Amino acid sequence: MSWHAPIDALSKLKIGKIAQTLLREALESGKADDEEINLMCTKDYSKSQFGIDFPASCLGSEECDSARYYTKPLVIRGIQCRLCSQWFEAPANKDRPFLIAWLEKHGALDFDKGED
Repeated sequence: MSWHAPIDALSKLKIGKIAQTLLREALESGKADDEEINLMCTKDYSKSQFGIDFPASCLGSEECDSARYYTKPLVIRGIQCRLCSQWFEAPANKDRPFLIAWLEKHGALDFDKGED
């Protein structure tokens, strides 16, 4: 499933809301393979792909810093995980372009550009 909306609708959402809804949906619907899911549990991969300073996800069996992950678990292929909550749009740290690029690359976005 992909999110279909006018391109400007996404710009009105806060980055955390995009992560909580669109990234969660993409992961739960299988847009990432097992290797990438495992890589998302690492700080280096998450920094390079999302621009965030913490692993993008934390497997339910691992210790997570609860202050840095959403409480509501996501379920990926039957495994409970927690999604990082540390998404920012400050001048020194703009995570939005990274997240949008990942969602586009994985077919989770389908923009209506207003063309007929």
